[in-house]
Order: sequence, then C-alpha cells, then structure tokens
Amino acid sequence: MVEDLSELKVFFTPKAENFVQTVLDIEPCHLALRLESWVVSGIDAPTATKYQCPLNKLVSKCHSLIQEELDYLLMKKKVKANVKMNYTNYEHQIVECYSVMLRGWPFSSIVWNPSKIGGQAEVEKLLDALNSEACKWVELTDEEVRVHKQGFN
Repeated sequence: MVEDLSELKVFFTPKAENFVQTVLDIEPCHLALRLESWVVSGIDAPTATKYQCPLNKLVSKCHSLIQEELDYLLMKKKVKANVKMNYTNYEHQIVECYSVMLRGWPFSSIVWNPSKIGGQAEVEKLLDALNSEACKWVELTDEEVRVHKQGFN
C-alpha cells in the first residue's frame, strides 16, 4: 500500500494555466489530481469520457440542440408560436400538432427527456447523434402523421 501524505504542488505558466482553464474547462489543480490518479492507478488507458464536462452540462447541451433545431424547423414552416419541446406529451403536442419529429433517436422509439435517458454514456451517445445529425428534426407529410397517429393511439 502506498501512503503519500505530501501536498500536491502544481506549477503552470500563466499561458498554460489559461489554456487548462479555457480550453480543457478544468481547474489546473483538478488536472494535476487526475494525472496523478491515473499514473498511480497503473491503468494503461485513460478512463476519461469523450466529453470533458459533467453530466448536467451534457444534458443541457442536448436540451439546447433539440430546442434550437426544433425552433429552426418550425420557423421554416412559418409557425409563429413559441413552441417549447414537450418530452412528456411529445407525440401529441409536437409530432401531431406541428408535423415534425426527431428521426434517428438512438434509444427506444420513445423520445425521452435527456435527463432521464441514463448516465454519462447514454447522454454522450445522444449528443453524438445530435451533433452528427444522425438524430435530427424532420418535417412529416400528412400521410406520415396519419400513420404515426395510428401507431400511438
């Protein structure tokens, strides 16, 4: 067992410190702690996630992308109302009312609030799908809306 009670010391030039805070979005002391943890763990590969931000920020990014793209598509359709994404009544309040849907949802066919789909890995999967437009808003034809209604009623 390794017992190291010495205080962590971190030295950065002002530019390096600014880089760590601005680009990596992490405090320099936290970066040093992560590095030290990784080195002493003996793991050969980093365990960091693809996105270097907390789960709540990833969820927020998903919410923003979903809402912004919904706003854009409804603007193209000349919908004047300020429509907020409704996860609870998505089928009726969004799909049926405005003839649009999120196509390519990476989970079950039910569109859920990103805060309810799971942990970090699931939210990252959704964010990847939204960023790559594998999951995106599409306009539906009247026939597609009719078929969609039949499937959910």
